[in-house]
Amino acid sequence: MTSNISNKILLSVITIFLLALFTSMAAVQLIAIAMIIYSLSFGNDCLSANKFLWRIAFFYVASLFIISYLNGDIESALLSLRRTWMILIAPVAANISSKLEEKHRRYLESFFIYASAIFAVIFLFQKAIGDPAISGRYAFHRAPYVASFILIPAMLFILIKEKILFTHAIIALIIAAAMTLINSRGPIIALFAAAITALVFSSFDKKILKRIVILIIAISILVGICIGFDRWNFFDLSKQTSIVYRMVIWNQVIEEIKEKPLLGHGFDNFETDNQKTITVFREFATNETNPHNSYLMILHSSGIIGYSILWFVLGAALWMLKKSFLKNQNKWSIVSFSMLIGMMIAALADKTFFVTQICLEAWFLVGIGISEEKEDLA
Repeated sequence: MTSNISNKILLSVITIFLLALFTSMAAVQLIAIAMIIYSLSFGNDCLSANKFLWRIAFFYVASLFIISYLNGDIESALLSLRRTWMILIAPVAANISSKLEEKHRRYLESFFIYASAIFAVIFLFQKAIGDPAISGRYAFHRAPYVASFILIPAMLFILIKEKILFTHAIIALIIAAAMTLINSRGPIIALFAAAITALVFSSFDKKILKRIVILIIAISILVGICIGFDRWNFFDLSKQTSIVYRMVIWNQVIEEIKEKPLLGHGFDNFETDNQKTITVFREFATNETNPHNSYLMILHSSGIIGYSILWFVLGAALWMLKKSFLKNQNKWSIVSFSMLIGMMIAALADKTFFVTQICLEAWFLVGIGISEEKEDLA
């Protein structure tokens, strides 16, 4: 009886967290911080149950904090916390998930799918009525890049289902339509990369291959009808202003990385200097301060040492997820692993690994994905 009550409480906490993820950036951060503080203060069992994951998370946050402090002052170090703390939700999610039954995980999977569907429908409604709050392509009052990424796990859960119901097919179509009309290319490319990764995980299952082909065709048709293919013609840079401006920014970031290659300049310290831009890009001068590339961002902020730390953490997470899948055939492991691969691809064109909501969702998935491996990894 006590165990059932405890499970219901844990399930309620996760549900509230996920609901906030889809509805309020401020709320989801407050809830996540509260969950982390509670786990560290009162959840003594979680510290022993997922030692390896806790160590990885603390190593990532603490090491980049120290590097940033060495780069400047305490303010710079605090900025690093703002960009990295989200990983701490992973061991918290792992601990909670390890106490839940399989039926509870199925509930969370369904929650992801249906919450994403509602999120997508709200955006489509906003788009249909011309709500100025979405400013053309902003979804549910947030940046298009973030909104699209939040929808990816639901699509992955549907793709790897043993049997797709008609309801799931409709939801997949709604999500595809929303991601297309949100009109942010990075998450769509990430979705395709994640879907292909899920296919590889499933040993090239013909059913999943067929679903991925249908997904690509459906999104391609939606892009052609609703947006046009100009934004996807990467061979004509005259129509790719966002790519050209990224090239300008990357050129300047690389020049600054060369100045302090070992420890970098600290987070959020990149300032454009168009005198550093090579001649061919001078006409595209910009005052943008976002490096628009996670790998260049970590190199600029924390140097080669920070860059190596990021890859070590990602590699450790992927290894744990693969190990969990091989042992338990855990569906969450597939989705988490695929999501990280998608993020790694998208990170080539934006600060994906340092965006709060995207990282909270991704590391939460990672925690659940490896939760059943706690004994082997401790």
